[in-house]
Amino acid sequence: MEKIGFQMIVDEIFTRLPAKTFGRFKCVSKNFHGELSSLAFEMMHSRRIRNSLQMKLLSFKDTSIVVDNILGRNLDVVTRKIISFPNNVHHTFLHIL
Repeated sequence: MEKIGFQMIVDEIFTRLPAKTFGRFKCVSKNFHGELSSLAFEMMHSRRIRNSLQMKLLSFKDTSIVVDNILGRNLDVVTRKIISFPNNVHHTFLHIL
């Protein structure tokens, strides 16, 4: 495989895969193993995964839970969701799983 083509595959595809999935590709060849085990790949993969994870802030009110997305360390109130409790349930009886 051409080096530029292989590098593009690693940079654009493998860095977006979950760790368990790209870990399986280490067995394909010594070239794959070397590239997928490199510090540069690990750093790029962790940066992409961290950026793709959505952080949320849960605020408990008397009769509801407010769910806000956190984008770049700022609250995104445009996508705010409010989850109301059933009338007969108090929020102290709820558990977040």
